[in-house]
Amino acid sequence: MITKIKDDFAEKLDIPDLAKLVSMSESSLYHNFKKITTMSPLQFQKNTSVA
Repeated sequence: MITKIKDDFAEKLDIPDLAKLVSMSESSLYHNFKKITTMSPLQFQKNTSVA
């Protein structure tokens, strides 16, 4: 999932599609992503695009 965000950092982040990709609900994806990275998926994407 993180690889997909990094590979597609210039694209609009589609949380519903990302959740389907990893077989999670959107809320579970958000919660678990933030638990691991300390950022929301959107924050992570924005941070990646700056780096």
